Amino acid sequence: MANDKSGRKKKNPIVTILAVIVILIGSAFGVWELGDFLPSDTTTPTTENGSPNTEQATKPEVLVDGALTVIMIDVGQADSFLLIQDGKTALIDCGTRYDGDEILAFLNSMNITKLDYVFGTHPHDDHMGGMQEVIQGIEVGKLIVPDVEKGKVTSNWYKSLEKAYVNFDVVRPKVGDVYKLGDATMTVLGPIDTTPSNVNNYSTILMVSFGEMDILFTGDAETSLEKDLINSGVNLDAEILKIGHHGSDTSSSDAFLDAVSPEYGLLSTAIGNKHDHPIGEIMDRYKDRGIEIYRTDQSGTVTLTVTATDVEFSCEPGDYRDGIEMAKEEGK
Repeated sequence: MANDKSGRKKKNPIVTILAVIVILIGSAFGVWELGDFLPSDTTTPTTENGSPNTEQATKPEVLVDGALTVIMIDVGQADSFLLIQDGKTALIDCGTRYDGDEILAFLNSMNITKLDYVFGTHPHDDHMGGMQEVIQGIEVGKLIVPDVEKGKVTSNWYKSLEKAYVNFDVVRPKVGDVYKLGDATMTVLGPIDTTPSNVNNYSTILMVSFGEMDILFTGDAETSLEKDLINSGVNLDAEILKIGHHGSDTSSSDAFLDAVSPEYGLLSTAIGNKHDHPIGEIMDRYKDRGIEIYRTDQSGTVTLTVTATDVEFSCEPGDYRDGIEMAKEEGK
């Protein structure tokens, strides 16, 4: 076959005409559809002004089943969060030594007979104090607790808890570990420093992802751990942030809030607590960024229903009053 000046082979017009005739005859008799021979639309979607819509063109569809339920259990000046997805369950922290029975009663009221995962973010009483009672009162799949330097925590309740570990499948979390909870994933992002001087900075940092929604759980991580997370280069962006250390001024640095850029904050604290949590300066940081706060000291237990693209709350958002204001108004 002859070539044109560009070096490309010329098409034989007779062959082209015969091909068109065959396609038309086949289409007329239902052998195939004419559209089968037309090129598919491979153009990039555009916005209203005609510019390429790169988000629509590149963002994959995230397929998840049902919803992820997140319950911030009201355990006063402590933390305990229950996650449920597709029949699988996880508990992040277990309140204080005096909350174990209450948490077990709550699980029973939800007809939950097994916890697939129990996370203890760090060994302080207001996060892991109730753990021994909880894990001995319900079936547990994996128990995920930090490997704390020997002698770092000397409390009797913690020594007793450590002895109880022998009866469980204990996992020490490492950065990069991923746990499946139905269609949700729970990824360990920290701590970066595995031998911090402050026990708060042993806090297991968990990014819980469901569809396009992310929830960042931070335990009592203080600003040094927040800085480590930022410097690690990990993606911290999340729609929902568990407010660190109950709203203490040791956490929620400006740089960290900017890195996470949450729309909603979850605050677990008690009216009249001895630390005056949450601290006014910290509440101002959330207020200035327009972050809605949901808090147990104002609403009690709070339930989140998280879909692939959105979240609904069981109550209205709280306000930005600090701990001193809350105690004064409640007479505590």
